[in-house]
Amino acid sequence: MNFDRLAIGEKAFRLEIINPKTGDVMRCKEGKPAFVDIHPIESEAADKWRRLAFERANRSGRGAGKKASYDESQASNVELLVSISSGWRIVDFDGNVIDEDYTPAKARELYGNTRMGWLTRQVSEGASEEANFIAA
Repeated sequence: MNFDRLAIGEKAFRLEIINPKTGDVMRCKEGKPAFVDIHPIESEAADKWRRLAFERANRSGRGAGKKASYDESQASNVELLVSISSGWRIVDFDGNVIDEDYTPAKARELYGNTRMGWLTRQVSEGASEEANFIAA
């Protein structure tokens, strides 16, 4: 039996960034939406990251009931978001484009900034929403 027709797609979803104060899509001055291109949390990229994190934890001796520190947990969450992101247009609250050239290093900087929790939550929740990755 072929269950592939039930599988979540791998294709990126363009998540439009919502202004946490107004509830509206953030836009640059030209009217284009701010966005982050994300892959599903079940994607091959995310699975590859989970596999590497698991192997790293085992090599470091953190296994068999040893818990990660808060900082390790936060860094792990950041790396997961980096692994599922593939593009973006980031704008500020006044509509100025901050960045359109996604790189993993820039994503690490943005997602690792604790003052950006409102944005990283949107990315995390968007990647976890299966409906975003099911072809119509």
